This record gives sequence, structure tokens and C-alpha cells, in this order.
Amino acid sequence: MFEKWFEEMLIKEMSKGSVIVVDNAGFHRKEKLAEIAEKCECTGYFCHHTRLISIL
Repeated sequence: MFEKWFEEMLIKEMSKGSVIVVDNAGFHRKEKLAEIAEKCECTGYFCHHTRLISIL
């Protein structure tokens, strides 16, 4: 379900070269999300939740 939203909603709103930050939740299939992002010329960045908070 997340992958469908990622591909059909989020990616369509992103510009080429955008960086998408996603937490490292177990249900996020990183390889699939990275593949979707790459097709749209975006970069997916996956990090642990605690590191994500410190970045923001």
C-alpha cells in the first residue's frame, strides 16, 4: 500500500533530482522504493528513525 502511494501520489509531485527521505521501517521495501525513485530521477534516502529526527 505504501509503495502504491509512493509511486502514484508522492513521486508525481516531486521534481527531477529531488531527495526523498524515508525512515527505515521494516515494511518499507527499500529496493522497490529506490527503483521507483530512480525511474523518476529522484534519490531515495533511508535512515533509522532516530537519525531522521536528528536530521530534521
